[in-house]
Amino acid sequence: MHVLGPFGSPSGLLDQKLGDAYTYVKIVADAIETIKSVATNITAVKDAARNMALKHLTIEGPTAAIGNISYIALPEGIGENLVVSSQVVIVGTDSAIYAESTGEFSHRVAAGFLEIDVPGDALAVLGAATARWTITYQD
Repeated sequence: MHVLGPFGSPSGLLDQKLGDAYTYVKIVADAIETIKSVATNITAVKDAARNMALKHLTIEGPTAAIGNISYIALPEGIGENLVVSSQVVIVGTDSAIYAESTGEFSHRVAAGFLEIDVPGDALAVLGAATARWTITYQD
């Protein structure tokens, strides 16, 4: 006659093969909802971790006369390769705020500078105004 193991195996063979694995399987089974939640949201978790390393900086500088390109240097230690995003608004001489989406100006980051192009047909209030440049960059 054989003594039954904890899993009902008369030979104890199952107990020998599994050992204490049942304990670990039970822990995983009990946490399966949490595991599924993490797996479902892993992209958001990665994005949150990446965003924690991002910094934001706002710089102001003058715009040139209408029809000219303005240049504002990237701050010391922030290379173009570290810039994740760049937004520019211009505070016109009328104190109104103009976004690039108005089509009155465009910008790009190149050769260590912000270049703001205010074409000759842009609103006069954008010349000799204040550019507000917000940079999101990797630290």
